[in-house]
Amino acid sequence: MSEPYFPEKIKFFCGLIFREDLLSLNDIYILLKDVLELDEHSLFHEEKNCSLNAYYETEMGPREKLRRVWIFSNSIDERILLLEKKKRTNSIEIEVSNSLSLKGRAINIDPGYLGLEQIVLATNKPYSHRLYYGEGIYGDLTYQYLNKSWCTLPWTYPDYTLENVLKFFELARDALKNDLKS
Repeated sequence: MSEPYFPEKIKFFCGLIFREDLLSLNDIYILLKDVLELDEHSLFHEEKNCSLNAYYETEMGPREKLRRVWIFSNSIDERILLLEKKKRTNSIEIEVSNSLSLKGRAINIDPGYLGLEQIVLATNKPYSHRLYYGEGIYGDLTYQYLNKSWCTLPWTYPDYTLENVLKFFELARDALKNDLKS
């Protein structure tokens, strides 16, 4: 029997879609500060060229009121914590909707992690390519790192395939490499 291999640490991030008429970026930072250990140096990207599908419009309201952003933790961590991060962000989504007396959501929070070799998103929905983490949470392999670049997969969400988003995740990978060296 061979010795177990423990993977390198990762950086957590959240992909967010939110109603800008109900929540500000400052609200988002406050909501996620403890989940991601955010500060003024947190990597952040807003994608304005993102066409959100009807699913979000039906649940969250008109597309012109929705914003799409990604924000990274400043710390490195263990992959196994993805389950706990998703449970916490699910609770935040419910709390925000309840506080605003909404039937749908004002915010969609998808936590994930970036490793040197892959990006995995947490989701509540099963599918053939998703691995079960427990407690109704699945891990969705979104990118793999091959030939010195992120490669999308047939199931990668369309907003994760945009060139600006791929460049942002490349910057985030560089930041992780630097953090792992120090």
